[in-house]
Amino acid sequence: ESFKTSQGKFTIENVSLAEGISYVWSYDASNQYMKGSAYNNAAYAAESWLVSPKINMTGATTPVLTFTHLVNKLDAGTPAECFTVNVKESTATEWTALEIPQHGKNDGWNWVESGDIDLSAYVGKTIQIGFKYISSTSAAGTWEIKDVVVYDAGGVAM
Repeated sequence: ESFKTSQGKFTIENVSLAEGISYVWSYDASNQYMKGSAYNNAAYAAESWLVSPKINMTGATTPVLTFTHLVNKLDAGTPAECFTVNVKESTATEWTALEIPQHGKNDGWNWVESGDIDLSAYVGKTIQIGFKYISSTSAAGTWEIKDVVVYDAGGVAM
């Protein structure tokens, strides 16, 4: 999903939103990306997920997730603590955290390629990817995401 024209088939699941904010994730039509932020004239505590549609991994041999993202305005905590990527089988309720090889540096509006995130443990399964945003009253940074791709590095069409 490029997010060039909309949030696509991704859904937003708000786990908790502090009084004072009504959303975390929003589609930015001007810049063509999804933006997560719990800042509204102050930092607010929140947990919100941007969740992919189901992805069928049948036939895949070496599936990989990549995306482009940036981090900014994070006053406390680290990007790896506040912004995570997770995976689950589509029928499961529990998410598993994935390691993002390249996180944003929180030093300006600079886009970073995530690097290849291995999904080979999910070959033959149907999964969902979840981008989890967590903030507090001392850390409500901005996480922008675009160009989310799951492909088979082994060359199999998915």
